[in-house]
Formats: sequence, structure tokens, C-alpha cells
Amino acid sequence: MTKTEFEQVREVIDTYFTSLKTLDFNLMRSVAHLDGRIYIGNSSTSKNLHDHWADDEKLLADPKRVKALKNMKVKLLALQIEGTIAYAKIQMGIWLDNHILVKTLEGWKLVDKVSHRIDDNLTNDYTKLITEQTFKEVKKVMDTYVLSANELDFPLMRTVAHVDGRIFLGNTSTSKNLHVHWGDENRQYSPERKEELKKNMRVKLLTLQVEGTIAFARIFMNGWIDYHNLVKTTEGWKLVDKVSHKIE
Repeated sequence: MTKTEFEQVREVIDTYFTSLKTLDFNLMRSVAHLDGRIYIGNSSTSKNLHDHWADDEKLLADPKRVKALKNMKVKLLALQIEGTIAYAKIQMGIWLDNHILVKTLEGWKLVDKVSHRIDDNLTNDYTKLITEQTFKEVKKVMDTYVLSANELDFPLMRTVAHVDGRIFLGNTSTSKNLHVHWGDENRQYSPERKEELKKNMRVKLLTLQVEGTIAFARIFMNGWIDYHNLVKTTEGWKLVDKVSHKIE
């Protein structure tokens, strides 16, 4: 019997959980896109997921750390799937993680992880993770992105993107750097073509969720649904990854 998309995505998440409990980093890498990245709140760097998990293998030499990791609470808090893209919110010990997944030619893969360290006193109270000021800061970034998309202003678009941010499209197995991608688009359009496209461009923020130093946004863009993860860096809030599904 053919598995539903939900069952396929849930199987990837369950495999990821199994790999965490068994500290099987090879298994963990098997469900991650080769270009997948990890971003930590309040930093300005990112790391390839495969490389990051290879580094984690060094933890196996520390018995106390191994015991702590195996006893760590891991819980799926939310799962949302639309076509060839998906979003998962996960609690992993004192960390809150947003994962974005995309359906590739090799099946569903984790492509992006942003992590927020929860204050010990707030572990079970997510309502305290977000302040009005923080929400306004993230909303300003998304408003800038929506404006730049509607105006096809790619230099402005790049100002709100992490330098390591990537774009993933459903039903493919490749990704591209956001800055490079938006640079290419800037060169593709003649002034006349750009004005024509701007007349028909419709970009709208549908959902915005902010928790601590990470955020998730859902956007409609001219027949596409896009999921964006954001992270608070030392230079401010930045879009770090984008996965796109073309609406039939």
C-alpha cells in the first residue's frame, strides 16, 4: 500500500527521533538533505547538517554526555504539510527547534534546522518566549521581504537574508544559495520585463510564528507556497532558508 505524504513525513521525523535516542549519526544523516543547514539563535554562523552531525560523533567519547543525550526528552510539537514542503516544531531537551522538510527525488528530507535555547525557567511556558518588541522586529523583516518581492528589488531582498541561507524547491534534489539565487534573478530581467512582472506580482504573508530567537513564516507568492525559517543573528533577524511548493 502506498504511504500518504503525512505517513512519509512522519516516518522521516520518527527516524530522526530514533537516531537521537540511539546516537546513530549515520541514520540521522540519512534523512537530511546534503545541503541542509543548522542555525543557532544569537549567532551569525551556520553549519552543514551532515558536517554538524559528524562532529557530534565525538560526543560518544564522553560517557556522561552520552547518558544525558539518551535520557533527553524529544517531542514533536507541531507538524504541517503542504504539497512538497513541510514544517515541524520539535522540543529537544532545553532546545526548541524549527525544522523544514522538502520532498526531493530521493524522498522527504530535513533541509533546515533553527534552534533556540529555552531558559530553564521557561521550558514549559512557550507564551513567555515572545515579546511584542521581538514580534515587531521579525514582522519588519518579513514586511521588507514582501515589499522587495512585490517590487522585484533583489538587492533589498538580500539585506534580510542570511549569507548562508538556501532555497529548496519541491520535487528536486538541489538547492541554491539565496544571495546567489536572488542575484541571478536580478540579472535575468530587463527593465521592461521587470515592470511587467511587478504589475502581476502578488506576495502575501499568511502565517508568522516567533519563539525566542527563531521564527517561521508561511508566504503565498504567485502560485507558490513558501516556508521560511528565520533566526536572530548578531546582526539582527535574518531569513535563513526557503522551501517552495508550486500550487497545482
